[in-house]
Amino acid sequence: MRFLLRLKHWQLFVPIFLMFCYRGPGDERVEMLALSLIGLWMFVVGYYGYNRLAGVGLLPGYIRFPRFAAATLGWIVLGWVNISFFPGTQYGVYALLPLIFGVAYIYSFIIFAHIVHILAYGRIAKTSEVWPWYIAAFIFPVGVWIIQPKVNEILS
Repeated sequence: MRFLLRLKHWQLFVPIFLMFCYRGPGDERVEMLALSLIGLWMFVVGYYGYNRLAGVGLLPGYIRFPRFAAATLGWIVLGWVNISFFPGTQYGVYALLPLIFGVAYIYSFIIFAHIVHILAYGRIAKTSEVWPWYIAAFIFPVGVWIIQPKVNEILS
């Protein structure tokens, strides 16, 4: 998985952009594949970033890798489960899947932004300092041009 850290920003952007642009039969699955690639990239950057922060002693108490991993991998799995087994279902317990997906999605982006900020500036981040990284990660087509060069510089 370390190869995701060595990719250039355009190498991440092009396949994901093409997947989001695809319209045709099974387009939900193609969009979920693109989201899964974004989630996998976030997981790999978070994993190596967490290890780097733990190695230099800059790991704040609010960042726990098992929670980040569970949230990141959880929204990927919940997204696939939702579109594969319950397409269009909006009743009962199945109506909670998008809510759980959304909470895990937002949580993983916030922790990812904290990890990237601490790696970039070498100090523990305040919440107000993290929002630009969060927005850059959340709006992936724009944010990848900002975050991936920084990741290449820091983690290589």
